[in-house]
Order: sequence, then structure tokens, then C-alpha cells
Amino acid sequence: MIVFCRGRLIWSEEGTLLKGTFFVRNCERLTLDLAGVHSIDARGFGALAIIAKRALRKSVKFAVSNPTRRADELMRLVKLNTVMPTVAIEHAPSELGLSSFVASEC
Repeated sequence: MIVFCRGRLIWSEEGTLLKGTFFVRNCERLTLDLAGVHSIDARGFGALAIIAKRALRKSVKFAVSNPTRRADELMRLVKLNTVMPTVAIEHAPSELGLSSFVASEC
């Protein structure tokens, strides 16, 4: 499953983690495409780490794709890239017929 996010990835409510946990339970692979995300705060990175940890426990292959250069640098700095690899996805959700899976403010 590919979830296309846009906006901000922040820990503004408990729903952020719950959404990710829901996807982890219902798929073998989960990729969060961050191409449309313009900002991620520290708690947003924390949510990604928790989702990665739960995915590992459930044997779900979890990855992120297309983070901004700064987000990618921060993930490498804090070693998040060791638990959630970065992959490239070059198609827009509409090209894949996945417009219903676009998540705003993940």
C-alpha cells in the first residue's frame, strides 16, 4: 500500500499514529510517499519511528519515499534510515489511479 501524504507531518493529534497503525495491520508493505509534505516536526519523525517499529513487529515492509532533502538528511542524522529505508516513487497518485488514498496532513 502506498499512502501519498501532503501538507505537514506533525503530531498534532493522536490520529497521526493511529492512522499509521491501521495501515500497518492491514497490509504486507506500507510506503508513505512524502513528496507532498512540506514540513515534518520532531514529533512527526517520532510518529514515523513508532510506525516503523510496529511494522517490524508485524512483519510489514515499511518505507518512506520522496522526502525533502532536509527531511532525508535529518532521517540519516538520527539513523531513522536504518529502520525505514527511503525508496523512489516517480508517479503521482492520479497517474496510479490512487487518488482516494491521498492523505492530507498525515
